[in-house]
Amino acid sequence: MKTIQNTNWLRAILLIILLGAYGMSIRAQSKPPLISPGDKEMVCFVYHRFDDKRYASTNISASVFRSHMNYLKNEKCKILTLSEAVHWMKTGGNSSDRVVILTIDDGYKSFYTSGFPILLEFGFKATVFINTNHVGDKDYMSWEQLRKINEAGMEIGCHSHAHDHFLDLSGQEMLKAFARDLSMFKGKLKEKLGIQSKVYSYPFGEFNEQLELLIKNAGFSAACAQNSGVIDQSSDLWSLPRYPMGGPYASLIGFIDKVNMHPLPVKWEKPESTIMTSNPPELILCLDHEVIDLDQLQCFIHGDKECIITFEESIEGQVIKIRSINQLPNRRTLYTITAPRLDGKGWCWYSHLWINTKVKE
Repeated sequence: MKTIQNTNWLRAILLIILLGAYGMSIRAQSKPPLISPGDKEMVCFVYHRFDDKRYASTNISASVFRSHMNYLKNEKCKILTLSEAVHWMKTGGNSSDRVVILTIDDGYKSFYTSGFPILLEFGFKATVFINTNHVGDKDYMSWEQLRKINEAGMEIGCHSHAHDHFLDLSGQEMLKAFARDLSMFKGKLKEKLGIQSKVYSYPFGEFNEQLELLIKNAGFSAACAQNSGVIDQSSDLWSLPRYPMGGPYASLIGFIDKVNMHPLPVKWEKPESTIMTSNPPELILCLDHEVIDLDQLQCFIHGDKECIITFEESIEGQVIKIRSINQLPNRRTLYTITAPRLDGKGWCWYSHLWINTKVKE
């Protein structure tokens, strides 16, 4: 009975929040950096399945995962949960630390049997994002297994209750469904584990400005998307980038490249929205030209250089306009931009997620 009352209270609060969110004209607002500018950087990775060859695109072998962890250990990287990393970024953490965040989405049982023991072996922590509706189902961890990993230092994050495509809905219907799902997650997590989640991972990596605002107002300290890139002190805390580690992207060489990547110095971007309004969409970025070598700037779509890039001078910096040569056929597509630093200290990386809600999954 106590849990039911708590769930109803959360639902009431969240519905109040969504009504306020719905009434706001979010696009009209400027979006300032959510962390004060500085020189701290951290890299976040997302894993899904471990030693599960049935799903090659989201799987990593235990041996390759161990090689990732061994590299982090040898390089003396600082491994933090997402909540710890946000605190480190906001407060007096040492900017010389090489901070890495390990996240695991969906809560598959293969993490418990193959990934979790390796983390214990190295003494590392991770943030495990679960969707509560699937806990205990075939291939998913049970509540008892989740309790054990939490007691061992793993952070339990919110990956929604039902893992739905919320962006297939619109307006108030979308916000009500999202708030209801969030309330169900919080109630179930409190009932089964007696804890609250501080961080969120958007199902399918899909979000818009309204869902970001709901997550922020619901008390979460950060939220993860699935666009790749490096987190720095200008990053939006409620749409943090992560590098996927699965299938062909999970090699040790690729992992090392990403650990040593830097953020692209983006002063502003247009549009900020992830939702496609034209196909192909155009992305406009203003870059700090004193940091990167513009002559070697590259754009990739699905690993191919299928972009048209135009350059324009501006008193604010170098403005670039990027558009795909072809229409984007998928529901989710990344424009990925890379460039070497002028000081010779590696490469910079940035990606923008486009979501075509007309394509159903």
